Amino acid sequence: MTSGMGVNITGISNNVGKVLKAMLYPKETVLEYAKKNRLQNGWVLSMTREVLDHKSRKDITQTLRKINQD
Repeated sequence: MTSGMGVNITGISNNVGKVLKAMLYPKETVLEYAKKNRLQNGWVLSMTREVLDHKSRKDITQTLRKINQD
């Protein structure tokens, strides 16, 4: 993970692009849960219940829905 990365925005959308859930995570949380993946040449943060409910998350669903006009 690059040292310049401060946050991770994770979004879940349906098949037509409607934002279902969007969360913002600090780098420390991502480092705790992400796994290196050689096939994708980077890190993967799986959206487990533990990650979705993590105390450091910031729910930005409504903000992105407004931008997306959902």
